[in-house]
Amino acid sequence: MNSHQTACLLALATILNLTSPVGRTAELGETPVTTTTKAELSMAQVRKIQSSLRNLGYDAGPADGVYGPLTSRAVVQFQADKGLTLSGYPDGPFLSRLRKEARALSAAAE
Repeated sequence: MNSHQTACLLALATILNLTSPVGRTAELGETPVTTTTKAELSMAQVRKIQSSLRNLGYDAGPADGVYGPLTSRAVVQFQADKGLTLSGYPDGPFLSRLRKEARALSAAAE
């Protein structure tokens, strides 16, 4: 996917406000992910997602626990960059890949 296509998808995600159903897991741990709604994510879970995305170079906004437009755009950008389905939600495949990338970054820093 080229940068123009990614930009178009990010714009579409923003226009459609893709922030409803999301995958849920405890603190991005190894708990199986189930489909739920954005409202059921705890602020701590959203903060962890935001922090992980920021550490990986994505602008998810401040790690404030609010799943707003910057977080949504960062999720879509991460999904696009990693070849995941562009759901705009932190679903199971997204969370698995985010955990993997965050662990790799942590291991590289040691």
